[in-house]
Amino acid sequence: MKKILGIGSALVDILTQIPNEQILKDLNLPKGSMTYVDAKTSVEIGPKPLWK
Repeated sequence: MKKILGIGSALVDILTQIPNEQILKDLNLPKGSMTYVDAKTSVEIGPKPLWK
């Protein structure tokens, strides 16, 4: 039996709704495009946890 090993980095798309476009301006993110962000930025603009 052959075995397969895969090593890599999975990209995870996260779509986030924002209340207005000001956050895009504040973070210099272009409207309507895909932008890679680091973990810190993702937490800042992402959905807030329900328990806070």
